[in-house]
Amino acid sequence: MLHPLAYVENPAGAKEQVFNWFLPSVAALVALLRNTGFAEVEVVEVKNERATVVCRRATVTTTATNADDDLKKFAGQVQLVDGPET
Repeated sequence: MLHPLAYVENPAGAKEQVFNWFLPSVAALVALLRNTGFAEVEVVEVKNERATVVCRRATVTTTATNADDDLKKFAGQVQLVDGPET
């Protein structure tokens, strides 16, 4: 699912040198938070285009096995189904 959003960086000379996310919906916010590592994202309340959200990260373990399992999430496979042979 695609969620439109905007990421805006103020120039270095601006009064506030901050970054701003503009999300058009609560669903886009939830998707962004989940994709940045929050295991639990609970929308508590939505009022006047503002949302209160509680987020929790997954429990982090430091064993090598779990670290290896985490890296497998980023593995992929590419296969040429049809194309030139040379």
